[in-house]
Amino acid sequence: MNSYFQSVPFVRGSETSQAAAESIEDKLGPMCRMVRSALADAPDGLTCEEVELKTGLKHQTASARLKQLQDAGYAEWRQDEKGKHRKRPNTSGRNAKVYFFSHATPARTH
Repeated sequence: MNSYFQSVPFVRGSETSQAAAESIEDKLGPMCRMVRSALADAPDGLTCEEVELKTGLKHQTASARLKQLQDAGYAEWRQDEKGKHRKRPNTSGRNAKVYFFSHATPARTH
């Protein structure tokens, strides 16, 4: 993976956000790789909840890593036959967006 995964984004001006980001800095690369691997092993894609179950990550962590992977071009949403994001029910019964491993060239970051 690229250097994009070597720094953790945080809310500027929030000491707690910055402290939380700094506390996981050394784990960020491995967490992103874990989520990326789970997506790569799931041809039907995964919801955030399914990523949580496969990786053992908490919701906030899994969601943030999925967003980060998506921003970097490693994960994507796909459309259904109606042109809407593919979704499927999670354990609450609500429909959740399905993330897919992206086979496209990842976005370049600085």
